[in-house]
Amino acid sequence: MPRPTAYRWASDPKVRSAVESIRRRLIDRSVGLMARRATYAVGGITKIAADADSDSVRLKALRAILADMMAVSNYSGLEDRMAEIEEQLRERSGNANRGMSDGRFEPPTSCV
Repeated sequence: MPRPTAYRWASDPKVRSAVESIRRRLIDRSVGLMARRATYAVGGITKIAADADSDSVRLKALRAILADMMAVSNYSGLEDRMAEIEEQLRERSGNANRGMSDGRFEPPTSCV
Protein backbone atom coordinates (compact mmCIF):
# COMPACT_ATOMS: atom_id res chain seq x y z
CA MET A 1 0.00 0.00 0.00
CA PRO A 2 1.39 3.42 -0.81
CA ARG A 3 2.56 5.42 2.19
CA PRO A 4 0.31 8.46 1.45
CA THR A 5 -2.74 6.16 1.43
CA ALA A 6 -1.70 4.68 4.77
CA TYR A 7 -1.33 8.16 6.28
CA ARG A 8 -4.72 9.23 4.90
CA TRP A 9 -6.39 6.16 6.34
CA ALA A 10 -4.60 6.62 9.68
CA SER A 11 -5.98 10.14 9.97
CA ASP A 12 -9.54 9.09 9.07
CA PRO A 13 -11.80 8.87 12.17
CA LYS A 14 -13.60 5.83 10.72
CA VAL A 15 -10.36 3.94 10.29
CA ARG A 16 -9.14 4.94 13.73
CA SER A 17 -12.44 3.73 15.19
CA ALA A 18 -12.12 0.41 13.38
CA VAL A 19 -8.55 -0.06 14.60
CA GLU A 20 -9.63 0.74 18.16
CA SER A 21 -12.46 -1.78 17.89
CA ILE A 22 -10.06 -4.49 16.69
CA ARG A 23 -7.60 -3.59 19.45
CA ARG A 24 -10.35 -3.92 22.07
CA ARG A 25 -11.38 -7.34 20.74
CA LEU A 26 -7.79 -8.55 20.96
CA ILE A 27 -7.51 -7.30 24.52
CA ASP A 28 -10.82 -8.97 25.39
CA ARG A 29 -9.52 -12.27 24.02
CA SER A 30 -6.32 -11.93 26.04
CA VAL A 31 -8.26 -11.13 29.19
CA GLY A 32 -10.46 -14.16 28.54
CA LEU A 33 -7.42 -16.40 28.29
CA MET A 34 -6.03 -14.95 31.51
CA ALA A 35 -9.39 -15.43 33.24
CA ARG A 36 -9.35 -19.12 32.34
CA ARG A 37 -5.96 -19.42 34.03
CA ALA A 38 -6.99 -17.34 37.04
CA THR A 39 -8.78 -20.22 38.75
CA TYR A 40 -5.64 -22.31 38.50
CA ALA A 41 -3.51 -19.48 39.88
CA VAL A 42 -5.86 -18.76 42.76
CA GLY A 43 -5.93 -22.48 43.59
CA GLY A 44 -2.14 -22.55 43.68
CA ILE A 45 -1.86 -19.46 45.87
CA THR A 46 -4.59 -20.79 48.17
CA LYS A 47 -2.68 -24.07 48.51
CA ILE A 48 0.50 -22.16 49.36
CA ALA A 49 -1.43 -20.17 51.96
CA ALA A 50 -3.01 -23.32 53.44
CA ASP A 51 0.24 -25.31 53.50
CA ALA A 52 2.53 -22.49 54.66
CA ASP A 53 4.43 -23.07 57.87
CA SER A 54 4.99 -19.36 58.27
CA ASP A 55 2.22 -16.89 59.08
CA SER A 56 4.14 -14.34 57.02
CA VAL A 57 4.01 -16.52 53.89
CA ARG A 58 0.32 -17.30 54.48
CA LEU A 59 -0.49 -13.60 54.94
CA LYS A 60 1.40 -12.61 51.76
CA ALA A 61 -0.39 -15.30 49.72
CA LEU A 62 -3.82 -14.29 50.99
CA ARG A 63 -3.08 -10.60 50.43
CA ALA A 64 -2.01 -11.39 46.86
CA ILE A 65 -5.37 -13.05 46.20
CA LEU A 66 -7.31 -10.12 47.64
CA ALA A 67 -5.21 -7.46 45.87
CA ASP A 68 -5.55 -9.17 42.50
CA MET A 69 -9.29 -9.65 42.97
CA MET A 70 -9.72 -5.96 43.79
CA ALA A 71 -7.62 -4.88 40.80
CA VAL A 72 -9.67 -7.02 38.42
CA SER A 73 -12.93 -5.74 39.92
CA ASN A 74 -11.81 -2.13 39.51
CA TYR A 75 -10.70 -2.70 35.92
CA SER A 76 -13.93 -4.47 35.02
CA GLY A 77 -16.01 -1.65 36.45
CA LEU A 78 -14.02 0.98 34.58
CA GLU A 79 -14.24 -0.95 31.31
CA ASP A 80 -18.03 -1.17 31.60
CA ARG A 81 -18.35 2.52 32.44
CA MET A 82 -16.08 3.55 29.55
CA ALA A 83 -18.06 1.42 27.09
CA GLU A 84 -21.29 3.04 28.27
CA ILE A 85 -19.84 6.56 27.94
CA GLU A 86 -18.47 5.80 24.47
CA GLU A 87 -21.87 4.51 23.36
CA GLN A 88 -23.56 7.66 24.67
CA LEU A 89 -21.05 9.83 22.80
CA ARG A 90 -21.64 7.90 19.57
CA GLU A 91 -25.40 8.32 19.94
CA ARG A 92 -25.05 12.05 20.63
CA SER A 93 -22.79 12.66 17.66
CA GLY A 94 -24.87 10.51 15.33
CA ASN A 95 -21.83 8.41 14.39
CA ALA A 96 -23.11 5.04 15.56
CA ASN A 97 -21.96 2.35 13.13
CA ARG A 98 -20.83 4.92 10.53
CA GLY A 99 -18.26 3.34 8.25
CA MET A 100 -18.79 -0.08 9.80
CA SER A 101 -20.74 -3.08 8.61
CA ASP A 102 -21.22 -6.03 10.94
CA GLY A 103 -18.17 -4.88 12.93
CA ARG A 104 -15.82 -5.22 9.95
CA PHE A 105 -13.65 -2.46 8.59
CA GLU A 106 -14.63 -0.85 5.31
CA PRO A 107 -12.00 1.49 3.86
CA PRO A 108 -13.25 4.99 3.13
CA THR A 109 -14.09 5.25 -0.55
CA SER A 110 -12.32 8.61 -0.83
CA CYS A 111 -8.99 6.99 0.16
CA VAL A 112 -8.97 3.93 -2.10
